[in-house]
Amino acid sequence: MSDGHSEEPRVRIGTPIIGADGKRIGEVDGVVLNPVNDRVRLIVMRKGLLFHSDQSFGVQSITKVDDEGVHVSFTRDDADVMDHWMDQDYLTPPDGYFAGSGVFWVARQTREMGEMNVEERDMESSDSSLGREERLVELNQGMEVVDRDGEHLGRIGDLAADAAGRISAFRVDQGRFRQSERWVPLPLVARTTDDRVFLTLTTAELDECLERQGAIDPNEGFVIDRDE
Repeated sequence: MSDGHSEEPRVRIGTPIIGADGKRIGEVDGVVLNPVNDRVRLIVMRKGLLFHSDQSFGVQSITKVDDEGVHVSFTRDDADVMDHWMDQDYLTPPDGYFAGSGVFWVARQTREMGEMNVEERDMESSDSSLGREERLVELNQGMEVVDRDGEHLGRIGDLAADAAGRISAFRVDQGRFRQSERWVPLPLVARTTDDRVFLTLTTAELDECLERQGAIDPNEGFVIDRDE
């Protein structure tokens, strides 16, 4: 597969993580992607053999990626005091969105109108570049979806939830009888009103984003997102 980034270093699930002192700290157990470009923003690191401990760190800590593994700027001692990986802060994309597991998006507060399924979370540590906001997003089938410029895209035809029951994405139906097979990641929602969903992308940007669904093979690795 060619995605235009073949020359860039890639992070693969299971790759060793090597500290600044040259010693192995753990391995890559998962990645948190920017849903706009499907590039890695956070690494989930698994430490230990019998008793696992999962922690996460930003790609800014990666110094290089080579045949030995992912080299980072911290040591095992530094990793021992890092924050632990918190599942509730992250969403699992719908089945088929990526060809494999261990891939996540940043979560946000959601409520499915009608079922009133509220995700109670502290959103103070928001990351606007990944779509996190300190407000509740309400979604329901039939709501109109518009792009960043206000252009009509369709209406919500279905909602996808992760294993914890949290909304992770929604399908946009285009036209009366035509259904899209692609899912719009929840972090791409800028805001909602009573009957409308506003996205963070233009139609062209969204089309480019959705075209990658199902085309990314985790065995080939994920490109690191160095953009701030």
